[in-house]
Amino acid sequence: MGVIKKIFTLIAKIGSWFETSWEKIITKFSGKTTTTIKYTSRCWQCGTPIKAKKTYRFWEGHKQCPKEDCNYFLCNQCDKCWCESPWGKSQRAKGKTKNSIPKYWKET
Repeated sequence: MGVIKKIFTLIAKIGSWFETSWEKIITKFSGKTTTTIKYTSRCWQCGTPIKAKKTYRFWEGHKQCPKEDCNYFLCNQCDKCWCESPWGKSQRAKGKTKNSIPKYWKET
């Protein structure tokens, strides 16, 4: 039996479709399915690459932001999260957190 690998990209709808920094990879091998979620971005403050991967229940790589309504990750260099940026703060002030934006996984 071979390996079947499907990659899905998280898409958010704000007027039009655009891709985000999230990917979900579903791998099937010998009847077993493994789902891996990847987050790849860069820090808004210092530009350092940010990468995290979740296989099973644990995140590997960068630490997740400790704020309750934030799914982004902290930069290892400056310890900042996107939710602390001027854009993130303005969205929170308007009550438009990332959880209020509808999100869809689309196979790529």
